[in-house]
Amino acid sequence: MTNQIVNRQVTAICGESRAEGALRVCEFGRSERIKRAWKTGGVCAALVVVCACIPGAHFVLVPLMVLLTPWLVHRTWKIESAIDSIDIQCAQCHGELTRVSSRERYPLFENCMSCRRENRIILKS
Repeated sequence: MTNQIVNRQVTAICGESRAEGALRVCEFGRSERIKRAWKTGGVCAALVVVCACIPGAHFVLVPLMVLLTPWLVHRTWKIESAIDSIDIQCAQCHGELTRVSSRERYPLFENCMSCRRENRIILKS
């Protein structure tokens, strides 16, 4: 299974006001997650090589990158979905919401471009 785009119905809450909207979410299949993890590992390996060329700092940077690489690869592999785009209005002023996070962990907290208020976004029940 490769990437799959899914629309999720959500509710934005700001104070006592509520607004309905939708999130476009990209769900990653097992093979895609493995590819992304290998890519992260490759980038980390390249950074280890670059850090090895820095005089003096390589004593700290290379061991740090070697220790961080498995953690970053594991974290990348665990991500099963990411938010692609949002189509939600602010519950207070009906302005546009900005996407702060690409991780799909509910509740999401997104800021309004107009009134600068934070909206809590939950899955529509």
